[in-house]
Amino acid sequence: MADKLYRYKHTDYVIEYKINKGKRKHSYICISDGNVIVKIPQKATLTFAQKLLEEKAEWVIKKLAEYKKHSFTESSQVYLLGKAYKLKIEVTGTKFPKVLLKDEVVQVYCPTQDYVESSLKMLMEEFYRSFTLERVNDGLLRLTKQTGLVPKEVSVKKLTASWGRCSSKGTISISLYLGAYPQDIIDYVVLHELCHLKHMNHSQSFWNEMKKYMPDCKQRREALKQDITIKKQTFRGL
Repeated sequence: MADKLYRYKHTDYVIEYKINKGKRKHSYICISDGNVIVKIPQKATLTFAQKLLEEKAEWVIKKLAEYKKHSFTESSQVYLLGKAYKLKIEVTGTKFPKVLLKDEVVQVYCPTQDYVESSLKMLMEEFYRSFTLERVNDGLLRLTKQTGLVPKEVSVKKLTASWGRCSSKGTISISLYLGAYPQDIIDYVVLHELCHLKHMNHSQSFWNEMKKYMPDCKQRREALKQDITIKKQTFRGL
């Protein structure tokens, strides 16, 4: 039942939704990546699900509108290394979607219009992931030679609460959003996590280690915190 698509018309707006039944006591509506899922107990009926959606229709429509507003469109700006690029989307009928950098344009080729509406966000996430990993590896190559600090593994993930993480096992994770910032800011985050391999805290010893290899680390930290334009534009679509 979870894969079947249902429709409910509220005034002039048609809400498409799926029903998910499970071992739960309570019922609620989940909106994920523009998809509406009505989650109900195993024994609940289709009529029950429809009634719940009817009661929450105004809220659902509002959330869907917010999702569309914050999704990538032709008017979006895509930041890469601190520079704003215009996003251009073209439906070409090609078998596989792709993203290319052309001068000051991020050119996206999509198979169909349905793909644009359903999967463009995921495609852009993968583009950011790949781009950020390339720039992180560039910083790592230089900074590991300078510091002698080498992580066991480095990965790029969809982190939202921090720009980077270093585990006690010696693995480092970097936010895929970081590729939106200039290389010197990316290097700051990479060095920050490398220094955590030696100091798993933010003690004076940690900051002394940072300053030894990056005397202006505090200034770069402030630049990362204060550059609101890049942060807003980057996070609005992803």
